[in-house]
Amino acid sequence: MFGVCALVPTCAALFFLRPYRRFWTVLSALGLAVAVTGVTAAILFAVGRHATVLPLATWAGFSVLRILIAPLLALTFLVCTIFSPYRSPRVTLLAATVMEGAVSAYGGAVWFVPLFFHGP
Repeated sequence: MFGVCALVPTCAALFFLRPYRRFWTVLSALGLAVAVTGVTAAILFAVGRHATVLPLATWAGFSVLRILIAPLLALTFLVCTIFSPYRSPRVTLLAATVMEGAVSAYGGAVWFVPLFFHGP
């Protein structure tokens, strides 16, 4: 809830930072790097969730924490995409939004779909 409420002042700050191209370039690069960690966490969880090797199973357990914040990050990157006045950072932030959306969908499919559609 706090993350969603924090979007209002974030939108105001992004509005006033629109003229600074360097800010948008750095923000889009950081957003893409963060989104890659989400995809990496989803792959690590998919590979290691049934692993018997202790380090892999441990990393898969920690990747759950990263997957859980993916919906909030997807929403944040979407807001940044909307406010970005330049094409290149906008496309990069949109790619980050799509990646975080895919991680969110994967987490939902793995954890919530079996709860609703379990077999007899």
